[in-house]
Amino acid sequence: MEYLIISGSNRKESGSRKVANYVRGVLDNSEIFDLHEKDIPLWTENIWDQESVESKKWQVHANGLKQAQAFVFVVPEWGGMVASPMVNFLQHLTFSEMAHKPVLLVTVSSGRGGAYPIAQMRAFSFKNNSLLYIPDHVIVRDVNNVLNQFEINEDNKSDAFIKKRLIRSLRIFEHYTNHMSALRQNMNLSLDEYPYGM
Repeated sequence: MEYLIISGSNRKESGSRKVANYVRGVLDNSEIFDLHEKDIPLWTENIWDQESVESKKWQVHANGLKQAQAFVFVVPEWGGMVASPMVNFLQHLTFSEMAHKPVLLVTVSSGRGGAYPIAQMRAFSFKNNSLLYIPDHVIVRDVNNVLNQFEINEDNKSDAFIKKRLIRSLRIFEHYTNHMSALRQNMNLSLDEYPYGM
């Protein structure tokens, strides 16, 4: 697995999962990590105790995340903000899983929103994990009425637009992934000496 697609909702059959399914259909060698299906503990300081129940639960997931070369974060907007399951997931991430790995942000709104989570994610979510957001991002608006089949139908202009935009951004993202894999091999990350950002 090269790419891991994080579906950031804990709702069953969510719009985020639909978007994640579409992304997986475009990206070869990808898998979906659905926060609805995963048992992510609520973050507390217990996560720093390697013998705690919370830490042991998280390490199962962390070991899988380390194998991925890059990530697509599919982030739902709840009440104008990043959904709480995604925030909880981000609080668990460390340099060892994420440092200098490319991430494409895709936000999801059932209405005409989706921009605020982009700003929120870019502002605060990389300090203690050094994930690398690429400049491109995609906002999937009116999610109930787009991405309901894989093929592009030019007669449905809003659906065709978002599919083409997603495909374009995913192809750029693939280039970042290929180049950053080589760069990471030559970096001295000094993770033991510098485990947190500033």
